[in-house]
Amino acid sequence: MDLTTNYLGLTLKNPVVPSASPLSKHLDTAKRLEDAGASALVMYSLFEEEVRYDDDMLDEYFFHQDIGHLEASSYRPQPDDHPSAIDNYIEQLHRLKESLEIPIVASLNGVTPGGWTEHAQELQVAGADALELNIYHVSAEVTETGEMVEQRYIDVLKAVKKKITIPVVVKLSPHFSSVANMVHRLEQAGVTVIEARISHLAYAPEIANAMLRRQQASAIIAARKQIVRGAVGMVHLALDELDENDIVDLDEERKAAMVSNLLVVLCGEEATTPVVNAGTLYT
Repeated sequence: MDLTTNYLGLTLKNPVVPSASPLSKHLDTAKRLEDAGASALVMYSLFEEEVRYDDDMLDEYFFHQDIGHLEASSYRPQPDDHPSAIDNYIEQLHRLKESLEIPIVASLNGVTPGGWTEHAQELQVAGADALELNIYHVSAEVTETGEMVEQRYIDVLKAVKKKITIPVVVKLSPHFSSVANMVHRLEQAGVTVIEARISHLAYAPEIANAMLRRQQASAIIAARKQIVRGAVGMVHLALDELDENDIVDLDEERKAAMVSNLLVVLCGEEATTPVVNAGTLYT
């Protein structure tokens, strides 16, 4: 039976195309999908927030190296030593293109107009056969109407289509007052394919509870890591300021006590109660 089909302007051997998922993060699972009969593969989504976060962290790292340490500028790391989310994504795209014979569709979730177009161009240059726009916007502005939300989708699509030549697919959620009209407007704006998300997926109660606990645990751990990382940086900065400005001379034992107290204050769940020391520092 001939299952040949056309998708995104690409001729595929069958209509089976795995959607964006973590399976594309590893070559072995991607190859298993191809061996199982997948005719194309949609990569996991690249999120602009991840790229901006990496860039901000690297800028902050460079900035702190210069504070009070003139010789530190000669020890600055090269940007290639600290790849960002976009660098890792493009590297994985290259690996998939080299290892698989099926077309690879990149997936992008942007935030800013410039982010959508800039990263779309980078993914095209990297060799993506097509691009999926993973657009999802939840308005929190009381002055933003439903028509304005819909227009945001149209504007993103038009901006991206002006910058790239590969086929574009829009992942469209069902949360529109008139889905058919939205599809029509996107087609007029130049979209190649419309994808509809599954609006409801039910799990057995025991599986759903386990998945929820796992997600909560992962979120708590990630938040704690961020808090501790920031607290350690603030403590380090406080000790450096005290030492450089010769405010107070602390021995190692009292430095350890100060570090412990500051970490308790900065990482604690509840507000701390201040205690005033009216005596001398060493009594």
